Amino acid sequence: MPVLTEFQTSTITLLDYLYFHDIVALKTFSNEKSFFYKKLVHSLMLIVEKRQYEYLKAEHYQHLLLVGIDLNASYIDDPSKLKKVDNEKFIRALNEELCWNVIEAGFCLDAFEQDMNDLLDQYSLAELGRDVLYKLVSQVMFYQFDNITICVFQRFINQKFIHSGKYVKKDQKHTPIFLDIVFFRAMLFLEYEAFKNNLLLHSQYGEEFFKFKGADCLNREMALREARTQAKNLNTISYRKIYQTNLNSKKDVKSYLTNVEQRLGHEALLTNNLANWVSLNGAWHVMHTALTNPDKKIYRQLDVISTIEPTCCEIAQKEMREYGFEISERSLYDAYNCTKKFYELIGIAVNEVNKAKLYGALEPVLTHFFFFDSMIGPSFKNALEEVNTKLKNKKAKT
Repeated sequence: MPVLTEFQTSTITLLDYLYFHDIVALKTFSNEKSFFYKKLVHSLMLIVEKRQYEYLKAEHYQHLLLVGIDLNASYIDDPSKLKKVDNEKFIRALNEELCWNVIEAGFCLDAFEQDMNDLLDQYSLAELGRDVLYKLVSQVMFYQFDNITICVFQRFINQKFIHSGKYVKKDQKHTPIFLDIVFFRAMLFLEYEAFKNNLLLHSQYGEEFFKFKGADCLNREMALREARTQAKNLNTISYRKIYQTNLNSKKDVKSYLTNVEQRLGHEALLTNNLANWVSLNGAWHVMHTALTNPDKKIYRQLDVISTIEPTCCEIAQKEMREYGFEISERSLYDAYNCTKKFYELIGIAVNEVNKAKLYGALEPVLTHFFFFDSMIGPSFKNALEEVNTKLKNKKAKT
């Protein structure tokens, strides 16, 4: 296996973070959320049309409005909570960052605040369920574009940052413009997460949050400490954001990706092997098909000839071709079996986080539950190790 460059390791880290949230969106899917997001996205589209914003500028404005809703959701619970661990100061810092981003991007702050108030008048956040508001910025993006990770992965390949032998572009239906839009929104989400998570971890939890349980966690502790320290040190240093980056310049995008990865302070949870990412994305499509078609079989043995309706793996295989990737049904089934435990683990983590009843920007950093053995219990870490072992030992199949 070829040794990965430092930059390629950074791309894997970013893919891992996006994939994690694609799984979160899938695991927390509900008809209530789908109904609300449909209405909300329609409202966002009307606003950008009214403001006459197009293409990436329209996407940027929608993202900023979603961040505004996320911040306002932080206030809907018991007001007394804002007096604990300096939450009020934390939210104020995020709000100042949002206003600065609005102005820096060339939008009118007064107009933005008016649009924000109109949305809050239209949608009473206090009347919405906790599940609807959870991870709003990323989950609305999931509703709009489905699998975010595979679009970013495809764009990395198109720009020759990484290579995949399974990427043949046969039957590919997604245009470069569509991929640019999804990539742009994904990077805006990562920028928001980088700033918010760094502020949250160090202004609220402090260094006590980094106490691991058990000597077997030492390697995870050291890696995460190093990543978080680097992110903390960079947090106050300005950098060129994605909207300031020339997306057609390989050099500029590469520099940007390295920068945002360092600020994210994340360590890959699933794999450090580029070869796994086609099958991981394929597994997501199998899980998505199984979720939306619960009566379908997951997989049918290849030696069984049948004219009945397709299985989840067959449908996922077709969807992967539409992104330009060739992968066998058997490989999809194997990847599904590897990652379905991870899917279940995320459900456990989300349920635990929701017990805290912290909304919007105050939500705990969910990825860190996968490095710690605190609230969820020892069986959680053991199950995660089982998933990683399966992925590590999985042989590529075609």
